[in-house]
Amino acid sequence: MAEKETMVSITPTQLQDILTAALKAANQPNALEAKHIAEEAERERRQQALAVELARVEEEARWRKQNSCSHSVNEKTGEPVAKGTGKWVTGGQMHGDDSCTLICQRCAQVFRFMPTREEREYIVNGQGLLGFAPPPLERLINREDFMQRPPASLAAKQSKTELTYDQLQARMAGARQ
Repeated sequence: MAEKETMVSITPTQLQDILTAALKAANQPNALEAKHIAEEAERERRQQALAVELARVEEEARWRKQNSCSHSVNEKTGEPVAKGTGKWVTGGQMHGDDSCTLICQRCAQVFRFMPTREEREYIVNGQGLLGFAPPPLERLINREDFMQRPPASLAAKQSKTELTYDQLQARMAGARQ
């Protein structure tokens, strides 16, 4: 007995749908490849999150370094005091282009500025830049090295705290005397 073959007819769109489904199934990763792809995606996500966190920490450290040092000390004890109330612990030099570099000897913060005529005379004829007060931020050549406002994460924390660093230093200095 011979079996009767049945003929199936499909339209070109049906054939295209079947081939598309077969290609999708063939190109999909198997379970092991899917696991590897998911692990790689998770690793990249963690790496990006870590990079954001490191940038935030570096920004906070830069702000703290810039604002935690008063650049001055008590003349008798050498202890840090509130900004501008003690002896300045800065030193530096004047360059050939008439610019000056002033460096805090406590925190190594660098201030580059163009001195006024009176400051230039004082630097050349006086004791130089030893103990010279740092100029205001507006006069700095390297003002891009200084942050104008705290990072958002620190600003939120600072608004919750009662005392600023200078206020705390002033209280500690008053308690020591």
